[in-house]
Amino acid sequence: MIRHLSARGFTLMEMIVVLLISSMAVMLGFQSLMQWQQAEATFSRIGNETEANTLTAAWWRSSMRGLMPVEKTPFWGNASSLSGFTNNPIFSTAGAMTPIHWQVLENTEGNGMRLVLKENNRIHNLPIDGGATAQFAYMDRDGGIHPQWPPKVLGEAPTQLPQAIRLNIRYSNGEERSWAAHVIGPLNPYYRVFSIEEDFE
Repeated sequence: MIRHLSARGFTLMEMIVVLLISSMAVMLGFQSLMQWQQAEATFSRIGNETEANTLTAAWWRSSMRGLMPVEKTPFWGNASSLSGFTNNPIFSTAGAMTPIHWQVLENTEGNGMRLVLKENNRIHNLPIDGGATAQFAYMDRDGGIHPQWPPKVLGEAPTQLPQAIRLNIRYSNGEERSWAAHVIGPLNPYYRVFSIEEDFE
């Protein structure tokens, strides 16, 4: 006697359940992928902003540390800009006495601040990402902080260069930071009492 074995397949209901489970798995996978891409983009943006801010701060500090007093063109500064000479230029020959002008401006898009450096008639925009306001401040030899230089003080005349310069930044999230740079060189021009010819006569 020959038995006929009938091959049993999936019922319609079983196929619908399998398709539903598969579609849910695919949907969850796409959702996780989208979340991962958003997180990666956020971390990348934060990393780029941090890197840009770090580079801008390093360049500004280097420029301020190299400030040199010049008799005929003295240093001056206020809360939004400053001008002088540095031997640590950012984009010019290192060690050369270079005129500089730093200014704090709002971005044209309205999303933060930027430092504008004018060096040897070349203009460079350096970002301060996330910054809502930024102001310069100047420290004298006694540690006093002034909103401008030379300061409006009575008594002893101030040095041509401040002892240190600070850039105060208030970010849009309420956080505050300061970039500070101590002037390394002399604060006043060096005056030679005798010339070389007079010394040997």
